Amino acid sequence: MAARHSDGYIEITMASGNHHRIPVSASDRLSNASHAELDDIELSPFGLHWPKLDEDLSVRGIIAEASEH
Repeated sequence: MAARHSDGYIEITMASGNHHRIPVSASDRLSNASHAELDDIELSPFGLHWPKLDEDLSVRGIIAEASEH
């Protein structure tokens, strides 16, 4: 899995090759964050973590959120 912040979205590429794009506005903590904070993404087998924001998004939540947008 890979993830990056770009133009108000978090773009995720899953190990399967599937791509998901969710708006930072999907999370209160992300929507109020600086670009530097949004760029600091840690990956885990379970999802994404922003250490400076103490925010986590699970893989399940990412897929569900991306399917709504």
